[in-house]
Amino acid sequence: AKGDVGHIFLIGGCDGARLGRNYFHDLAMAAPDDSLILTLGCGKFRFNGEDLGAIGGIPRVLDMGQCNDAYSAIQVAVALAKALDCSVND
Repeated sequence: AKGDVGHIFLIGGCDGARLGRNYFHDLAMAAPDDSLILTLGCGKFRFNGEDLGAIGGIPRVLDMGQCNDAYSAIQVAVALAKALDCSVND
């Protein structure tokens, strides 16, 4: 429904394998419940197994692919900004 999504985040980084490198995992876990999370890159593997729920039947985590799919993720972000009548950074 209109207004259900309050934020959209694009997480495209990688935490790496070393202990303590969990910035992107922590970011995904701290994202407000009204946010969608678009992912690309291997950073998503740190929180793919987490149950972050859904908004209106749409999973909160939407996989955009790997790092080399960045152009597609940018196009989705631009289309969302246009549909929401705001800038990509808003």
